[in-house]
Amino acid sequence: MLLLALLPSLAWAETDEVTGTQIAEVHIIFPCGPRGAFAAPYAFPGSVDQRDEEDFPIAEAVNATFPHSTSFTCTHSRVSDTTAEYYNAIVDPIIERAHQSATSRPPAGRMAIVASSPLPPAGIEAIGRAAREGVAIFFFGHQSAELEAQVNSSQHFMLAFMTNQLDGAANVGSELCRRWGSATQRPLRVAAMYAPDPAFDGRISMAIRGFEADCPDSKVVMVASERLSNWHEHTAMMYMESTFLADETISAVLTATNHFAIGAVKAADKRLSAGAAQGLFVSSFGYKAELAPYLAEDRVFATADELLTRPNQGVWRTMASTMEQASHLGWMTTADVQAAIPSMMGVTLQSSSLLIPSDAEGHIISTMLSSAYNPEVRPLPAPLEDDAAAGLLALQPGDAREGGIGSLILAPTTVYVGIDQLVVQQIDVPANTFQATFWLDMSWYDARLTWTRGQYSGDIQVSKARVWTPDLYVLNHLSETVERDGGETLVTMRNDGTVFWSRKITGEFDCKMHIEPYPFDIHRCYINITTVARSTKLDLHGYGEARIPAPVGFTIIAQPEGFLPIERLCAASVCGIERVCGSDERVCGVSKGISVRSRPRFEQKQLSYTFRITREPSYVITSYVMMAWLLVILSMLQFWIPEESGNMDRAGLAITTVLATVVLMTEGVVSKVKTWLSYFFIVCTAYQAAAFLTTICAGRRFGHSAKQDAFAASQPALPVVRPPRATCSPSAWAERNWPGLSTWLASVFMACEELTGHPEDDMQDLFAIRFLVPSFLLVCILLPLLTLSVCSGADCPKEEHPDAGVHSDLFLANAIGLGLWCVAFAVSVYGRRARPRFDSLKRTREHVSNRAV
Repeated sequence: MLLLALLPSLAWAETDEVTGTQIAEVHIIFPCGPRGAFAAPYAFPGSVDQRDEEDFPIAEAVNATFPHSTSFTCTHSRVSDTTAEYYNAIVDPIIERAHQSATSRPPAGRMAIVASSPLPPAGIEAIGRAAREGVAIFFFGHQSAELEAQVNSSQHFMLAFMTNQLDGAANVGSELCRRWGSATQRPLRVAAMYAPDPAFDGRISMAIRGFEADCPDSKVVMVASERLSNWHEHTAMMYMESTFLADETISAVLTATNHFAIGAVKAADKRLSAGAAQGLFVSSFGYKAELAPYLAEDRVFATADELLTRPNQGVWRTMASTMEQASHLGWMTTADVQAAIPSMMGVTLQSSSLLIPSDAEGHIISTMLSSAYNPEVRPLPAPLEDDAAAGLLALQPGDAREGGIGSLILAPTTVYVGIDQLVVQQIDVPANTFQATFWLDMSWYDARLTWTRGQYSGDIQVSKARVWTPDLYVLNHLSETVERDGGETLVTMRNDGTVFWSRKITGEFDCKMHIEPYPFDIHRCYINITTVARSTKLDLHGYGEARIPAPVGFTIIAQPEGFLPIERLCAASVCGIERVCGSDERVCGVSKGISVRSRPRFEQKQLSYTFRITREPSYVITSYVMMAWLLVILSMLQFWIPEESGNMDRAGLAITTVLATVVLMTEGVVSKVKTWLSYFFIVCTAYQAAAFLTTICAGRRFGHSAKQDAFAASQPALPVVRPPRATCSPSAWAERNWPGLSTWLASVFMACEELTGHPEDDMQDLFAIRFLVPSFLLVCILLPLLTLSVCSGADCPKEEHPDAGVHSDLFLANAIGLGLWCVAFAVSVYGRRARPRFDSLKRTREHVSNRAV
């Protein structure tokens, strides 16, 4: 292909001045013996004087490729034509012309021989002798190794040319996979017919390899295989008839030549049902006119044309271009050619075969993805539609933008990137990582992959290896297997040149998270997609832009347990673009919701798909927060226990609640960083400690009182004043404290007084009931409002959790509790203040009643 690109013209003999290194004369020596005289299927009946287009397709192609050849000698396979005298008579005049040209002044140019297999040993010896005498040899066929042994590559010029049959066979296998279905998992049952010559076994084996490479899920089962004794169609037909009789489940028949393929089709029509025969996949190799009807009727699904019958194509074009290069660049020996073309195999240059499928889709694939298509070369940008779009051209700084192909070559290839079916499996906030799986969707324009809707109206899918695909990677991935074993789809092509491809990515990704507001934490995570711009020159565009193709988007379908549905953060124009300079890795510009349209400088461009992760705090609130809150309330209930109640241990209750809170705190720790939950546990523990200290003080005071009571009891002259006994009956309470009050009102006042403390209660108990309890409720009201205050960094989140603040269960529970306590305290205070006025009014009424009596 390099030769074709450098010098496409073949009219070198007429346009350049002849020098000593140029090839001035071309002598063609080609076999034209009777049919069946060759091991290879390159036989031409008759003689050169009697040839026509049907009998001499290859000879016609050679003669048309070298129209200015000096002589065309047709060799025969008769015994008299295989002797040394016969070939010396052909070669000696050419050698003499070479000697005359070398000694003339100025030199008349070099001689060249174009020869082809098969040749008898005498013919090989004669061609080798011509090479040693300075004649340039261009040889086609499978006898190149025999000829190479007679020349010295560093002193003589001998090149061999072959068609790449292995690649052609692999393309047939890939076409079989496309027709069979790349996603099909059922086995492919194959029958194979090998050629008499083992040199052509690669036509079968490489077809099987090509199928297995493109259809790894389908197993190839070789039902039958046979090396036929000759090339005849009848032999192939007889063999396949017996094979079909033994097994009618054969799915495909792989053959080594056209005659075998036609014989297989005829055998299927004879031995199989109409449906089974029509659904049988039969392959061929080579192309002749008799195969065309079978391709047109889809009875043979594909064949590989070696282009031997087409002038200036395939191996003949490669040979003519190499001859022209040898003239212009002065290649005098085989070593000179090997130095100029390091990729050549020994002395052999290979040309590709053309895949000829039977259907329109396959024909388009074969045409577009022929040897002229290089998947290593990036496509040019899409044609510009207007001046605004023209502004997207990315030229080097200082370059003047000019129209034409030069500007397009400098411009990067535009690639639209999207994320589909994002599934976040696990989120590790303390480690600042998350595990996710998603499909990375890519779309771009490739002008080389276009066709008309009249040729084929649908989309075409091929494997990734056959077309150019952008080299993108996830910048913030952490696991080494993030882009391995994930899977990928086939590349989908549209007739307008739009190409789509998706690859599945799974692994662990980095994300800067803040655990401080836990369990009311909200995180902004991202998936950064980028490429090495210096090597690939890609211009990445994200979801949301006006010109992005429809299939490319940003979808999220699942999140791990314990989190609210993940939200994508995308503005109206673009999810997020960040350009990172390739020189010093500094940030060139960031757009959040606004697309940057500055002149790019081939810097590394990064797409950031950002999404919001919000924790669902109900489990933590129920299991830890409310339990710790309840333990504090239980520890406060000790102050309603009378000091003299010997069967109830106030200190034991306080210590038990403290230990239970410590256990909850230990289980609830998620990070070494202090979180909102940590501060809540600290508040709970502090109030429990205060309650325990209050209990200790009350115990000491009760001990002193007990000693005083014991001392007073030992003195009989001093009466013992006992406080009134507490009562739990509303009527008894009303009779003692508020005579004449109704029972239900007495119940209300008694409950409020019991809740907010009696004036006769111990001072420490009254302090705890009237200060510790309401202050704890007030602090628990304020804590849900301070979830964002626990994070003090500049990059801390500024979004309040939807379940935090006034929406928190903790806020609501404590607000209700504090409100009830305040109402009870107000009722209790009102009752104590209203009781003296009620007693005075009662005595006044009794006095008036007594005077009346």
